Amino acid sequence: AYVFDTSRTLIPGSRTLDGKDHLVKDGVYRFSTFWIPKGVTVKFEGPYPARIYVTGTAEIQGTLDVSGHSPVEVAKWNSKLEAGAPGGKGGPGGAAGGDGGSKPGKGTPEGKNGKDILLPPGHPKKGKEVGTGGKGSAEHPLKLDPRKITLDYYTVSSIQLSFPGGGGGAFTPGGVGFLQQKPGFHPKHGAPVAPSKAFPFLPLVSSMQVLPQLLLGGAGGGGAGVCPWGSFSSKNPTWNRGNGGGGGGGALALRCGRAFLLRPSGWLLARGGAGGGAGSSSGSGLAPGGGGGGGTVLLQAESLLSFQGVLDVRGGPSLVSQDLYATVRIGSARGGDGYYRVESIPSPNPGAISKAFPPATSANVGLLTDRDPVTGVRSLFMRTPSRGIVLERFLLEAWENGKKVLYSDDPKKGIRPVLGKTPVAFFLQGGALDKVTVRTRWVASSKAFNDPRSWLDPKVPPGSVRWTILLDVSRLPSPAQLEVRKVEVVYAY
Repeated sequence: AYVFDTSRTLIPGSRTLDGKDHLVKDGVYRFSTFWIPKGVTVKFEGPYPARIYVTGTAEIQGTLDVSGHSPVEVAKWNSKLEAGAPGGKGGPGGAAGGDGGSKPGKGTPEGKNGKDILLPPGHPKKGKEVGTGGKGSAEHPLKLDPRKITLDYYTVSSIQLSFPGGGGGAFTPGGVGFLQQKPGFHPKHGAPVAPSKAFPFLPLVSSMQVLPQLLLGGAGGGGAGVCPWGSFSSKNPTWNRGNGGGGGGGALALRCGRAFLLRPSGWLLARGGAGGGAGSSSGSGLAPGGGGGGGTVLLQAESLLSFQGVLDVRGGPSLVSQDLYATVRIGSARGGDGYYRVESIPSPNPGAISKAFPPATSANVGLLTDRDPVTGVRSLFMRTPSRGIVLERFLLEAWENGKKVLYSDDPKKGIRPVLGKTPVAFFLQGGALDKVTVRTRWVASSKAFNDPRSWLDPKVPPGSVRWTILLDVSRLPSPAQLEVRKVEVVYAY
């Protein structure tokens, strides 16, 4: 799998338009096309939601994953580890699970609440996220009072357990776990936790763009408290640390200027992590942490031509295990389901999203209304009659708020376009005669295109050329209108 940190991803200059290295620090990735081959997994992690902007088409044949994590450590009976087992990490933008309770003298004995859904500053529903984190369960017995320890398993050992931690919330509330005692043994567990709250993703605020409203990860699951399970003594009890909760699923926005293609082999995952110890086969018999809430996926494209793969934003699963002595069945709390939304022009039919979990309804689709200040287009490779190609100049005819403006790398023909400074930016790239194989880096002038230092192989000149145009309406007075009506690339051979 390929793993990218949304707070630190280096994009080398060989892959950028301006030829410079770029360090992604905010989770924003920009591509001309986006493709994950079959059998390849791409995971995003880190503190920021993953935002992928594609000027052309995005095609997913493999797996794109922003799911939350299950805790790395599992609390086991009579372990020498004393601090509570840590909660799982959230996916990108998702909240962390709560830690388990710690043994006496090593921290608080109750399981910690999972972190609430993480809202950015200025979010219109700020405050509504409070209570979405899964609830941590109390230690059992309360205050770890040894006088309340009972040796229930044929008067030999204690079967007292803390209750499982609660599931983290998302679009739906998190669940609660269960403990089913074997007939003949009375319930010997702590008090159940209260379920977490759901977050009101809908209705959307019509005065704002959709993306910043929905780009939220799930809440973390709650941790479990300390218990004396398996202790052979009430005077010198064995205290077991608690399990941690699962991390909330992350947030992913994928915005395409053209089509979005999720092939039959493709997977889009933003699941919550399972709670620590959930379904554990270790025979520990300890209560698990709660599952993390599912994450959020926002898909926006001018057209949706194929939606045949799987989209899954469910919360961390409820897994059932049985203790070492077969006295109790333990079920972990399920995380609340996340939310996904698919937008295009016109609004898509939810029936076309046939492999989504949970199933798609009218609440999961909408008309695409968001707009970006910067957009672009890339041409195909254009072959020339010559084995090698030498460019003389380029010329673009742009119309800016109704005014004709000429751009060129020849100062006698027009203004030189500069990325980040002029409304129009223009780049050239050379290819082989097969019109597919790249032969040069992206450059901003004909002179640079002809320079062998820009060629990937200095001995092999490019035999074809393609170009990219970027349009930035933020460089014009509002209301901005920007259009390129003509592109002319002049070459000699």
